[in-house]
Amino acid sequence: MLANLTLNGFDAEVKAISNHYDVAYTRYADDLAFSTVRRTFGRRQVEALISEVYAAMRRVGLSPNTSKAHVSPPGARKIVLGLLVDGEVPRLPRDFKAKMRQHL
Repeated sequence: MLANLTLNGFDAEVKAISNHYDVAYTRYADDLAFSTVRRTFGRRQVEALISEVYAAMRRVGLSPNTSKAHVSPPGARKIVLGLLVDGEVPRLPRDFKAKMRQHL
């Protein structure tokens, strides 16, 4: 809740950036996710989007964790916050379910 209050202005700026690129923006605490169904969203657009978002982060005193940044190509498994989000509804990955069964 604090993150939402603190980052309200940042979210508005990043939402405007994502709208410009016709992508969806989602944030949970400090994890940002961008998604699109456009088939023409290429490497140049991805690089420009990331660059603009990183600049917005710096303007509010945040620094990106570039080791966590990941771009998933079409057809790849898309995992956000540990959930598979490449289908109609989010679901747990098979390996996570197997580990959970093992612990139970």
